[in-house]
Amino acid sequence: MKFLTLAICIILTIHLEAQDTIYVSYNNLSKPSLEYKNRIALAIMTLESMKGKYLYNPDDTLSSGWYGMRHIYILEVNHILGFNRFTDADRFDFVQSTLLFFYYNDYYIPDWDYRKIALLHCAGFAGLRNPSINTLNYWDKIKQILNTK
Repeated sequence: MKFLTLAICIILTIHLEAQDTIYVSYNNLSKPSLEYKNRIALAIMTLESMKGKYLYNPDDTLSSGWYGMRHIYILEVNHILGFNRFTDADRFDFVQSTLLFFYYNDYYIPDWDYRKIALLHCAGFAGLRNPSINTLNYWDKIKQILNTK
């Protein structure tokens, strides 16, 4: 647990390099604090993949990776950034999927309200606007994880 928190902090403050190209690094370290953001990131990662133990969900073949992301997640973040920075394969890379998660939530939920992030992550904008029983159950599971840490 402490290792994952430390890893996220370190990863999000460095520049990523691949094939002689320096990519955009996560540098939105304004309020709320990175520690606050890490709590919800770790909670969703725990629920979606057991912290990377299960990167494929047999019950939901559309979402996969560290945070249980769907293809639309990648499309949305690329749209936010204005260029095709991420691919579907990035869902399975710890660093890249964490960056995806942070870019997405910084854009759509800038105050990082845990409930809103959980509802949006579970069911998209429809779940955020009008949560179903399943979406609210997802939020309850996230709350349980947050309360145990």
